[in-house]
Amino acid sequence: MAPKDFWVQDLMQTSISTSFIKGDLVSKIRLIKKEGFDSFELDESDFTTNLGRANKIHEFSRSINLMPSALNLNSAYNIQKSDFSKVISKINQIKEFGISLIIINDFQNNQINVNSKFIRDNFVKVSKKLKENKVKLAFNIYPYSRKYKISNFLKFLQKIDCENIGICLNSSACLVDGTQPAKLNIIDTEKIFYVQLNDLAISNYKISDLKRIVSLLPGQGNLNLTSFIKVISRLKYKGPWTISGFNLAERSDSIIKDGYRSILSLLNEVSISNPGLINQITQLPPKVYPMGFEFLEFQVDRKTEKKFSEILRTMNFRKERTHKFQNIDLWRQGAINILIRKNQNNITSSIQNSFCNLGIRVSNSKNIFDRAKKLGTTQPRKRSKFEWLHAPRIEGVGGSIVHFIDNEFNLNNTLKNEFSFNSNEEFSGPIGLRRIDHVSQTMRYEEMQSWLTFYISNFSMLKTSVIDVLDPSGFISSQSIKSPEGEIRLNLNGANNIKTFSGSFLAGKFGAGVQHVAFHTDDIFETSLHLFKSNFARLKVPETYYEKLKAEFSLDEEFLKRIQEKNILYDVDADNEYFQIYSEPIIDGFFFEIVQRNRGYEGYGARNASTRLKAQTDHNNHRRI
Repeated sequence: MAPKDFWVQDLMQTSISTSFIKGDLVSKIRLIKKEGFDSFELDESDFTTNLGRANKIHEFSRSINLMPSALNLNSAYNIQKSDFSKVISKINQIKEFGISLIIINDFQNNQINVNSKFIRDNFVKVSKKLKENKVKLAFNIYPYSRKYKISNFLKFLQKIDCENIGICLNSSACLVDGTQPAKLNIIDTEKIFYVQLNDLAISNYKISDLKRIVSLLPGQGNLNLTSFIKVISRLKYKGPWTISGFNLAERSDSIIKDGYRSILSLLNEVSISNPGLINQITQLPPKVYPMGFEFLEFQVDRKTEKKFSEILRTMNFRKERTHKFQNIDLWRQGAINILIRKNQNNITSSIQNSFCNLGIRVSNSKNIFDRAKKLGTTQPRKRSKFEWLHAPRIEGVGGSIVHFIDNEFNLNNTLKNEFSFNSNEEFSGPIGLRRIDHVSQTMRYEEMQSWLTFYISNFSMLKTSVIDVLDPSGFISSQSIKSPEGEIRLNLNGANNIKTFSGSFLAGKFGAGVQHVAFHTDDIFETSLHLFKSNFARLKVPETYYEKLKAEFSLDEEFLKRIQEKNILYDVDADNEYFQIYSEPIIDGFFFEIVQRNRGYEGYGARNASTRLKAQTDHNNHRRI
């Protein structure tokens, strides 16, 4: 039985590698503690650069009650050569840091020769040295060889009977080939010394691909991590669950916060479905089902307010109400509520022209607020006397505020009490816009995965795979998430190149923001007819698009002419159709979209994205001339 050491706990422990963070080691440890982790995995580079300060680092770690869970030696190790000189040289040094577990990575594993006396003797020798110093050694075996079988190494460990040598299980290494976590049931419980969690964008890679794959935080990819944790927990694993990866992508400044959200959310999912399987976990309220968009609020200067008002009128929105004490107008059509907050001064800037508030209808507003708070979501500043809504809220994308509205909070009554009805407002009737179909949020690329984690750790939402969309000046990464029934749909777009259309939207802004809003109609052709009558400024689609469309889908000439005349983009998936009309860019790259989904179409017209981006870029270039 493994001795009772730091990493074998009755209480569930969370940990994260210091390799995820920039800065000096003390700052890294302080940040890891601040975000809620119980321990940290010391990366080899941090270990090497702090050897002269080991005792001070140890004292600091003890003072804030955040001890290292392990030292990860990232450099490659070859079992066949069985050279433990590097490990032995580190044993006395790691004790100064308060570390009692070393992880070494076997990147070159082949079939181990269990009958080799040379290999057995070296393992026994290092095991004796480890035992004398009360240190353990865990092999993290990466399956780059086609002959890889974890069972081979386990058989070898059984034969040599070295109780201080075991294995580290890395989720990506175990699941990369698409097989099920149940294969891990062959492992002797006492030999699982350490578990690392990370994710991959897709599974079923070739094993040889793992060297160049970028790893993600738990939940950001598609690996079956829930089952992975369940299998290992049933094997009575009591050590820390550590976020640690390889081939790391560029990370945002919020990586530790995101990491804590992702791992705590994941462990809670396991705990809820299998009570008692994980000991003493911080319990979260259940994820909340998002049921629709209640309202969108924009903050604009006077010049932009005029443009917004003009285009909303051409879509036959009605300026139904005006706030009694503030410069806020409520525009309505169907179940769509758009609020325009007008700034007092007349200074035009990207800071003033922004999306500022989002209302989401949820099943339980208290649960989502409490869950988000426990997961470290930033709380907005104290409410000011100018705020008209007093529902539970958190800080969202780009500094906006997300309000949670459930059945106990009557939004219509609030709007009636806070806003005066505009009885003299002219209105020609609705044109079939029923509800908000989706909202597209554009952010810098390194922020995209961070906001993905924010949404999927708090809400019951499904995600698609990341796709790259071609822009005339580069690529934009896009990922969609939605509620199970599609009441809420969000597009997350990551852009680093400011020359792209999405990148230009970010230029000069503080972080992310809503770049476009799509409205749903049941009849795109009837709606389009009304738009023509009201002089709606729609985006002109190039003729070459329809030529390619005809060839790709063998469309009827009459149907093709009908959509081309109205600048409607079209997509079809099996028998499911999708129609799109775009407005011209309004300001700073923001625009509106009108869509119709026929039958079970679930996408967003990805094949049309490059055409739309080029048309928008051409429009902006023409406007500058």
